[in-house]
Amino acid sequence: MTVLRPYQTALLESCRAAVRAGARSLCVVLPTGGGKTAVMSEIMRGAVAKGRRCLVAVHRVELVDQMVAALAHNGVAAGALSPRAQSAANHFAPVQVATIQTLIARELRPLADIVVPDEFHHYCTEEWRIVLEYYRRGALILGPTATPERSDGVGLGAIADTLVVGARASELIAAGFLVAPRILRPAAPLKPHQIAQRPVDAYVNHGSGRKAIVFVSRVAQALKAMQEFRIARLGAEMVTADTPWADRRAAFAKIREGRLDALIGVGVFTEGFDLVEIDCVILSRAFSTTGAYLQAAGRGLRPAPGKS
Repeated sequence: MTVLRPYQTALLESCRAAVRAGARSLCVVLPTGGGKTAVMSEIMRGAVAKGRRCLVAVHRVELVDQMVAALAHNGVAAGALSPRAQSAANHFAPVQVATIQTLIARELRPLADIVVPDEFHHYCTEEWRIVLEYYRRGALILGPTATPERSDGVGLGAIADTLVVGARASELIAAGFLVAPRILRPAAPLKPHQIAQRPVDAYVNHGSGRKAIVFVSRVAQALKAMQEFRIARLGAEMVTADTPWADRRAAFAKIREGRLDALIGVGVFTEGFDLVEIDCVILSRAFSTTGAYLQAAGRGLRPAPGKS
């Protein structure tokens, strides 16, 4: 069973207080690595014990399996609603975990007293908001996110009654729940489309021996970076939004076990990527919002043995 950290317990109590005050749609904020899944899992455990039903909506299939496993660890039975998920479907389980794409494409609306739309800031889009509005008629909405902002500048007030903040990243670093980052940057601002170093040079000069993820913006850049790592006799593989989940799992296992030095990502790793062994993050692309930058940089902040 999950044992919550003190700030997670405080967040849970803050959510309960907001509901008692009349809120029905909560934007629940914790930094990347702060344990949003643990808090939501505990809330759903208590809800299921009272005979309530829950729905979790995620935007990537691998997150279905992660949430089902987290709920099982907390003693809660959950079924998967995604044709590509590894977890089994169980329509009689009190918790259903679905991709938002499956809910929309199949027009599924499972019965739910509590709905948890993961990465809540995405639900301002018209397509996803339709699902949210359906449940706002009678269910409690608990929307976890690390970054309650959007690149288009649209506020979350249209989908949330209140904002509940569990902790700041600086507080979690000070308490030892996240590792303190060492940040290296160019000495001067760069021109558009310019990078300070090739990713492989940045790795060799500053991150040698570490397990790295590299963020690039295009597949062509990823292929080039992967080739340069391999020329330098370093193990690297590319992961894109189109990479099959089985291949992603294999790549994750390789870097976890030390058989790869770097994973090079295009359109991935910014959300829902929980590989605690990562201790080097190379940003070889621009980020248009603070939120996207924090999501990317935060992938290296989770504590793990040997990390400081």
